[in-house]
Amino acid sequence: MNGDKTIRVGSFEYVIDESGGTDLAALARSIEDAMNQRRVITLAVLDEKRNRATLYLNGATADAVVLDLELPPRPGQMAP
Repeated sequence: MNGDKTIRVGSFEYVIDESGGTDLAALARSIEDAMNQRRVITLAVLDEKRNRATLYLNGATADAVVLDLELPPRPGQMAP
């Protein structure tokens, strides 16, 4: 999943499906809202074979969600 923006929920990792012009800032806010309000949201993702799928994220049961938007390196990090 090199160079892709990803979401990890528990031990599962998916690529964010950006084919529909995904607003990544809005996506991050949706995930945060789902976690804070303990509700379910749907996310367009690609599985490990790059097939389109829908991820149902349950903010009431997910203990952690990692959203990797491939931002530039921070000070002290080396660029790839």
